[in-house]
Amino acid sequence: MNLYICSTLRHLLFSVLKAKNEPNQESHILFFYDYQDIDMNMLDTTCLPDHIKLTLLSRKELTRKLKQSLKGKLYLFLSLRTINLPELLKNKLKIYISGFIPGLSISNKKIALFVFNERNKMSRLFRTMVSEYEMIEDGVGNYFKVPTVGTQGIVRFLQNKPTQYWLFGEEARCKRIYVVSPEKLPEDIQHKAVQIDFLKNKKNIALINGVFKFSPTKKNPNNSMIIATMPTGSALFNKLKNKQFLFQLNQHFIDFADEHDIAVSIKTHPSESIKDYDKYFPNINFLPSKLPLELFILNAEKSPTIISIASSAGIGFEDYCRRITLIPESSLEGFVDIILSWENNEDKLKETVIRSLT
Repeated sequence: MNLYICSTLRHLLFSVLKAKNEPNQESHILFFYDYQDIDMNMLDTTCLPDHIKLTLLSRKELTRKLKQSLKGKLYLFLSLRTINLPELLKNKLKIYISGFIPGLSISNKKIALFVFNERNKMSRLFRTMVSEYEMIEDGVGNYFKVPTVGTQGIVRFLQNKPTQYWLFGEEARCKRIYVVSPEKLPEDIQHKAVQIDFLKNKKNIALINGVFKFSPTKKNPNNSMIIATMPTGSALFNKLKNKQFLFQLNQHFIDFADEHDIAVSIKTHPSESIKDYDKYFPNINFLPSKLPLELFILNAEKSPTIISIASSAGIGFEDYCRRITLIPESSLEGFVDIILSWENNEDKLKETVIRSLT
């Protein structure tokens, strides 16, 4: 059985499409909706084909239940340390976890585990019950070396791993990494790359619309742009002189759109609030933040332009949109420094926007 562990709407979208592409394989998708504070009522778990089951879960509630027993606390402790358990304990964990998740029957089955963010707590928990697992692209983070901070370098030295960086999918137990651009993966893990082939089929749009209860009603114009925002991470926020800079940066996109008669909408990241942007852009159309941007791309009559600073928005859907990022994947390691340089020189930022969109 294929078991998918999802913590974002994009994870859910990719899991449904991959499972739909494998009609002879039983699949169970676990979506932990409270990572992005998604309302469960926004999703329909009943419209999927018979070989796919979707269960909505709260990570906080599952963790609370596990912590009520010594056994559950032990499993949580072991999962955070990525310890490879003996088969006997793996099987016991399968049985134990199945008791907390309605409809999950994995105690007597061989599991092919698929994760997106292998480092979050729920992925770690389910990784503990298998000897190996596979990863599906989480976003732009898959494509660059993430610099180590603090004592990470020392720990990695003791583990005989590179001390200056870490990679998504670097664990030996991760056997395959499904990505849109295998050739762009860092050389350390490129041998694990598998080309994603489940995003291209437009016949699946009706199914995806059903899962997300999405009813496309408006036709997009021939020339349209969607601004995909991203939250300000703590590493950047602490260095910005103007804490609102990332909000205000989007005005440069809007100015370009106005000058070129382009209809513009803003799609905020699911972890953000539209209210935070609305006060800066009261006359701009906002797309619902708690829906995947890819829904709007797939349902658009005309290919829109998706513009962002460095978002994963639209990755894998380039056949249906023009995807532009101000900071390319190859430069993401210098993300903070690039943003700070724009804050200190907005003419440079304006030039970058014009060059990227022209």
